[in-house]
Amino acid sequence: MLLAAPVLCPECPDQPVWAASSSGSLMSSDLYKFVVATAGVPLSITRLIWLKYILPKVQVFGWFAWKKRLKTKEFLLKLGVINQGVSTACVFCGSEGESVNHVLLGCPFVWKIWAEMLNWWDVQAVIPGFVESLLLWWAGGKWRKIEKKIWRAIPLVVMWSIWKCRNECLFRATIPNLEDLCDLIKHRIAFWVKPHLSDLHYSMHDFVFNLRQVRKCLGGPW
Repeated sequence: MLLAAPVLCPECPDQPVWAASSSGSLMSSDLYKFVVATAGVPLSITRLIWLKYILPKVQVFGWFAWKKRLKTKEFLLKLGVINQGVSTACVFCGSEGESVNHVLLGCPFVWKIWAEMLNWWDVQAVIPGFVESLLLWWAGGKWRKIEKKIWRAIPLVVMWSIWKCRNECLFRATIPNLEDLCDLIKHRIAFWVKPHLSDLHYSMHDFVFNLRQVRKCLGGPW
């Protein structure tokens, strides 16, 4: 086998070759595809998290939420950052421990936010109790191309806004307001997504307050 090997060329310098790429060069996109193919990362979730038209910090937050690495009270207690005697109760309801799944999905106050956002989209559904299950469910929606961008932005913006509100309540002693928070989420979605929808010739006001009519004009389900 060694005798059959090609003759090395002394004049050519040695260089590494990335065999997983046809070009032989290591590219971040090829590395990502290689990791996905070998580690089995669910593409439906990663494609929902890394949305180029959403702020990078919101994308990173979604990744940490999926990996259960948010600095919730229960997470900090497990790391030993806070003492055993400190309360880990949810800042919104105060009845359960503040885990990732509870503060982003299971809390009664938070559930009302999700219900309002589904109603905004004119959908009736039961929100899963786990972040990963939510993302998988959300990725399964079948919408027109222009609607899909809006739909896929909703879970990231909702969870990030809930977490921002949680921090305001925890560190600044503010009182959460359901109606104001839902309006803020809708405006954030409109502000971030609308510039990337070249075929959506509607005002920001229509996007936020008349989304059903806008989708109907686009040919979406009524």
